[in-house]
Amino acid sequence: IDEPRRFAVANIREIESLDEVPALSRHKALEAEIGKGIARCKAECGYFQVCGGGAPASKFYEHGTFDCTETRECRFAKQLLSSVLLEKATRLQCSG
Repeated sequence: IDEPRRFAVANIREIESLDEVPALSRHKALEAEIGKGIARCKAECGYFQVCGGGAPASKFYEHGTFDCTETRECRFAKQLLSSVLLEKATRLQCSG
């Protein structure tokens, strides 16, 4: 897909309804790439249950693809926060 039109999935003049969009090949390709990234996160990351595979926009912005795993947004907003909260909860449980 050429970069200037990477996210153009349809020409409004060529479709009758927005309901057609999910069936279009360009939409399916983007959806598949996002799905691959989510699957990789699920397989590789211990924080998957916290974020569900991350934000596709963050993945694309940081890596230029949706088929990737960790982003800074995930590392600092999800993983770090989760680790701190789990550590604090463990301490409270042990001291209580």
